[in-house]
Amino acid sequence: METIINLNEINAQDFRAFFSNQKKIERKNFVFEHRDEFSTLSNVEVLHVLCEFGFFHVLPRLIEVDANHVNQEVIRFLSASRRDIRSAPSLKEKKEIWKYAASKLEIIKFLKENTSAINLQDFLYEFASPDVANYLFKIICNEHYPISIKVGSSLFKKCRSELIDRFIRSSYGLDGGSYFFSLVMMRNLALREDIPYHQRQEMIMLACNRSLVSQTTIRALRVENLIDF
Repeated sequence: METIINLNEINAQDFRAFFSNQKKIERKNFVFEHRDEFSTLSNVEVLHVLCEFGFFHVLPRLIEVDANHVNQEVIRFLSASRRDIRSAPSLKEKKEIWKYAASKLEIIKFLKENTSAINLQDFLYEFASPDVANYLFKIICNEHYPISIKVGSSLFKKCRSELIDRFIRSSYGLDGGSYFFSLVMMRNLALREDIPYHQRQEMIMLACNRSLVSQTTIRALRVENLIDF
C-alpha cells in the first residue's frame, strides 16, 4: 500500500525516516512524481532533507524560503562530486546559487580553503559582498593572480582602499591581452565617496605614474572632472 505523505506538514525527522527506508530508485521516482510540488513547497524541513540526500534541484527553492539557514546546503552542493548529486539545478539556477554564495563570506572562505570548487569566475566578483570582495582581492594580491578588466572594475568599486593601493603598487598590468587599467576601473575608484578625495587622487596618480593607465583614459578622466592633475 502506497504511503501518503503530506509534504506541507511532515517534519524533518519523519520525512528523513520515510526517505531513508526507500530504495534509491524509489527515492528518485518519488522526487520525480512530486517535482511540481517541490518547486513551490514552503516546508523548509523537507527541502533540507532532500538536499541531504543529494536532490539539489530544490536548493533554489530552499534559498528562496530559508535564506538565513541554507549556507551548509550551498557548500555541500558547490563542493559535491557528481556521484553525490542525485538531481541538480539548471545551469541558470546554478549561476543564481553562485550569486548567493558570493554574498556570504562563510561560504566563499570555506570553499576556497577546503575545496577546489571556486574557479574565480568573473561574475563571482560582480555579485560579491564587500567582505567577500576584500577576501578575494587579498588572495589576488598575495598570490599575484592576473585579473581581467571586468574583475578589476568590480574590485575597484567595492574593495578597501589599502587593497587597491597595494594592487596598484604591485601590478604589472591586467590579464586577457589588455595591459592598461580601464576607464571603468578608474572611474569606479574616482567615484568612491567612502574613500577620502585626496586618497583617491593619489591612487589614480600612482597608477598613471606606473604607466598602468593609458593617455586616452587619462584624458577621459579629465573631461569628466574625475582627476585634478
